[in-house]
Amino acid sequence: MRPLVGITSGVNDGGLVNLNKNYCLAIGESGGIPVVLPGLSLKKTTTGDWTRNIIGNLDGLLLSGGGDVDPAYFGEEPLTGTGQINPEMDLFELTIARGALELDLPVLAICRGMQVLNIVAGGDIWQDIRLGFKRPIKHFQQAPNWYASHSIAVAKGSLLFDNLGLPQVRVNSFHHQVLRKVAPDFRVSARSTDGVIEGIESARHGYVLGVQFHPECLWRGSKEIRNLFHGFINATRVYKARRQLQAKQRV
Repeated sequence: MRPLVGITSGVNDGGLVNLNKNYCLAIGESGGIPVVLPGLSLKKTTTGDWTRNIIGNLDGLLLSGGGDVDPAYFGEEPLTGTGQINPEMDLFELTIARGALELDLPVLAICRGMQVLNIVAGGDIWQDIRLGFKRPIKHFQQAPNWYASHSIAVAKGSLLFDNLGLPQVRVNSFHHQVLRKVAPDFRVSARSTDGVIEGIESARHGYVLGVQFHPECLWRGSKEIRNLFHGFINATRVYKARRQLQAKQRV
């Protein structure tokens, strides 16, 4: 059976679960089974148990893109540049991301997902790019989502480099918040030309990778981006096989 990959999603004001289908298509076409996880916190006292049960049945976790994270989670008051937040999604994603790290579950974190990953691991973000960068390039493109609008430099020897296979690639961009302090035990694996962090990865987990761009919109037209998803799915297969072996040994 193919590995099960949970993909976080949002819930809009009308109560509808929101997720771009490209996330599911990218995982499915790369060899995984996408499982949509609605960003609901239920009762705060039960969220932890609920997410632990979810994680226990997954072989990988994809933290998807979305709106802004409540700055209270990294010890700040909201500033003018911060946009709409979703308290339920924040609580759910931070809880499930923390659980995934505890279990060493393979994680691919995209855009907001990378920011969530960094925050839960002990880092923080700029509430708006203009607070940390005087002359940033355009990071919220006015172009189709499949169009790669700017370049990033990828660190040789990084997990991201191993997946993409190139020291420089062009990516799309739809964000106004960016990483500031990188979490302990994480390292930067890519930056844009203005210095914005475009990729991070864990130095102590098997496969935990975050990217600031949206590969789910690029994979059809890019061999390198397809390789990124294949690398993630390969990690979930290894995790699944190890989990099955451990289950047999307990019998």
